Amino acid sequence: MGRAIFECMFDTVDDAGVVEAIAVAARDQNAVCARELAAIGELYARRAPEDDVDRLNWVIDGHENMVAEVSAALGISRGRARGRLRYAVALRERLPRVADVFALGLIDFRLMAAVVSRTELVEDPVLVVKLDAAIARHAPRWMRLSEPKLFERIDMWVMRFDPAGTRVPGERAEDRYV
Repeated sequence: MGRAIFECMFDTVDDAGVVEAIAVAARDQNAVCARELAAIGELYARRAPEDDVDRLNWVIDGHENMVAEVSAALGISRGRARGRLRYAVALRERLPRVADVFALGLIDFRLMAAVVSRTELVEDPVLVVKLDAAIARHAPRWMRLSEPKLFERIDMWVMRFDPAGTRVPGERAEDRYV
């Protein structure tokens, strides 16, 4: 049944219309993913304790409880749910402008995840706000970049605002043998 719907979906559309449908579907997919993370971030904001005094008496802490809920809601493993929660909190608390660009569908999950990962060492809240604005402004143009080029571009902005927040690759062990 589903196949028949897709087969006739583009019967009245020319090639340019099909290409436009591809672009619209990609933006919609990105925006839906952003809404999912926004909902996870909202759950986090509602459940985050004001302090951790009561946490000592919990059998399972609030964070792990949220991970379990997200895992069940999405039908994914707790490890994947923990990652989604990490991205959701970062977008909500540190990178709201990047979250806005993601919600518009202008960047995808891959790019958003790279931004979260490459900027998490920047701790100064004033610098994070500036970095968030700069990356949000430029990120839509980075969709075509390979992963190394994308990391390079993000790191360039991190270096510009907070050189101490730049990720440094680990040292290679020259004495490794296989």
